Amino acid sequence: MSLHLINTDKFKTTVMCLLLRRPLERETVTEAAIIPGILSRGCQKYPTMTKINAELEDMCGAVFEAQIIKKAEEQLIQLYMEFIATDDWQQTRALAFMREILLNPLTEGNGFKKEYVDGEKINLKLAIESRINNKTEYAKLRALEEMCRTERFGIYGDGYIEDIDSLTQEKIYSRYSEILQNAPIELIIMGREDAELEHQARKAFQLERKVNMPIPETTYTPREPQTIIEHCNITQGKICMGYRTGASNTGADVYKLMLMNEVLGSGAGSRLFANVREKENLCYYINSFVYRAKAIVFVQSGVDGRNFGRVTELVQQQIGELAAGSISDSEVSGAKKNLVRRIRSMLDSQAACIDFHMSQYMLNDQRDIHCTIEQIEHLNKDDVCEMAAKLRLDTVFRLEAGERDG
Repeated sequence: MSLHLINTDKFKTTVMCLLLRRPLERETVTEAAIIPGILSRGCQKYPTMTKINAELEDMCGAVFEAQIIKKAEEQLIQLYMEFIATDDWQQTRALAFMREILLNPLTEGNGFKKEYVDGEKINLKLAIESRINNKTEYAKLRALEEMCRTERFGIYGDGYIEDIDSLTQEKIYSRYSEILQNAPIELIIMGREDAELEHQARKAFQLERKVNMPIPETTYTPREPQTIIEHCNITQGKICMGYRTGASNTGADVYKLMLMNEVLGSGAGSRLFANVREKENLCYYINSFVYRAKAIVFVQSGVDGRNFGRVTELVQQQIGELAAGSISDSEVSGAKKNLVRRIRSMLDSQAACIDFHMSQYMLNDQRDIHCTIEQIEHLNKDDVCEMAAKLRLDTVFRLEAGERDG
């Protein structure tokens, strides 16, 4: 187990985040996706949700949740706990609770408790079916699926509905046992520096395990841009444009990419907002964001069907102008201030800090939030132009009005 301690006295609570890391695999992703829900229902010591909640309440109202997270090309089983660390006994109790959930789940025969498996199969099916309800998020997920179809990044982290019926209590428990034996484990603890807490954490999670399975990376083959059109019962069309950059996901490229994105489409002061939405009045919203782990830039917008082509054209035009050097020092300065302000705000949220450090650990990047800000402060407009010139359109996904496909 890799233990990461983040020392801070800014918050009244201590946060523990335990991650079981595994590569996204189409064949096994649904088996793993259902596991957090089953673990949340009960373990040997606390066999029902009522008993789990009673224990948490007795720990001064501690918070616990288990969930699946997709980061980069990995599927993470996350156990998250937040508690008030009034003394060493409270810390020991929280660690013991987390260990019970992780290592002593409720079983029947050679599998998880059937009642809990059946309930979570229903919950997972409903969750997958509900993807379509948020059309903006749905369009983004479908665009990623099409753009990264030959890569792990294109796999849904929460699984596939066609796999659910075949899941049995034995099959899921066998998968969980394999994950416990082979998956890299990260334990992130954020709170006041405490040597005793570190000792307790290492003691609580001493596990006899096999060699950790590596997390392999997938690559892509450059291609001509593709356009995918899907129909749905909507009044407002959605467009997502995915760009490859070929940039590194660590080092100087990361900060250049973040700043370029801030100028391009992150916020009301961006190029896309000013020129596509405000000046041309062609869309309801438009923004861009970065998938750092893959160095992918995404532009998404809500548009009327008749404006799909024009919006695509103007996005390409704005990127071309940035790449050609059409940007002022004041524009870069304003973007840097906005970006730094947003990054610095992470220091006010334990959840944001944990998520930031989680990504850093997974990418073997040792820089903290303060170092990230320092790196951004040193960038200039040449860095923005350099990164804009790397953008290569890969996929255009359009969700249009009409009878739903499939």
